[in-house]
Amino acid sequence: MNRGEFRTEAFFGIGTALASNDPVAAADFLNAYPDDANDRVYERFAVRSFRKAPDLAFQHIAPIENSRSQSEMYRVWMNRWLKDDDNAAATWAQNAHLPENIVDFTSRLMQKIEQGRK
Repeated sequence: MNRGEFRTEAFFGIGTALASNDPVAAADFLNAYPDDANDRVYERFAVRSFRKAPDLAFQHIAPIENSRSQSEMYRVWMNRWLKDDDNAAATWAQNAHLPENIVDFTSRLMQKIEQGRK
């Protein structure tokens, strides 16, 4: 491994540990060193921080460069968030700048939830 790979691996470990316990501190850490983060780091952050801070988790899906991975992360976690707390998820999604395909996906899920309540 070269120096950059070691930094990224160390960054991955620190970010993962922080995200589970203190998502705000982990987000600050990620944001302070964006050159050391990669898709794997952002994906792990989203997974680990989701339970305590879903809004922060979603904010850190956006930097994922692989569009397929990014879309999958949005879909999986939006589905889960809407099931856990549809009001918070819907409010956040309405104010977020999400890719159009995720906006459509979220709208369809919210319609299904509303239909289930009737």
